[in-house]
Amino acid sequence: MGGQACVLYGGAEFSRDTDLVIVSDVANLDRLRAAVARLLREEEDREREADRQYWAPLRSRLEALRREHHDRR
Repeated sequence: MGGQACVLYGGAEFSRDTDLVIVSDVANLDRLRAAVARLLREEEDREREADRQYWAPLRSRLEALRREHHDRR
């Protein structure tokens, strides 16, 4: 409905979301639950990898700089 409202009000853009319609029988809901769980696991894996590659080394370097600064005092 958001995209249609944008059109009706003369907006230059459409909404950027996705609307889903799920037939709510047990099999479909089980498939949806499994798909969402898989997506969440994949996102957690990406976050862990980003932390390992980028954020953990940055935290280590910042901690080293703090120690150096503290030792100079």
